[in-house]
Amino acid sequence: MKKILVMGLGNPILSDDAVGILAAKRLRESLQHPEVDIIEAELGGMNLLDPLRDYQAAIIMDSVITGRHPPGTILNYDLENLPGSPRLISPHDADFASTISLGKKLGMNMPSDVRILAMEVEDNITFAEKCTPKVQAAIPQMVKSVKNLIQQLLNTGH
Repeated sequence: MKKILVMGLGNPILSDDAVGILAAKRLRESLQHPEVDIIEAELGGMNLLDPLRDYQAAIIMDSVITGRHPPGTILNYDLENLPGSPRLISPHDADFASTISLGKKLGMNMPSDVRILAMEVEDNITFAEKCTPKVQAAIPQMVKSVKNLIQQLLNTGH
């Protein structure tokens, strides 16, 4: 059986930075499928190796600030065009693409299909357990986008 990992990244006490975790929780409430595992993680860099292991596909949800889109905009990325994110690219650790590449070089079974959904956020540094209103209002759209991606992956067999 092929497996898909959906991983929501973030810090639950840094306002909009929690969007990936909140979307993963909401997705888990509305989707149960034997080929899909949904997790939340406060990890980054090399710490993502183990959770990604043995999945054929992965969908990563995270926050991003590009300054080019209104808060709540959902952006799609692949490993080659990732913008800066504390967990997906970091000057203190390996970026996400390098982490996947290293896992493969080490002989780990890493996902061959990785999709990243990042929501443009307004505030990812203020200590708060709630997202800003525009980001909070966009979480259902992120969940819907992930469900569509999951369906595509299941229909194509990854």
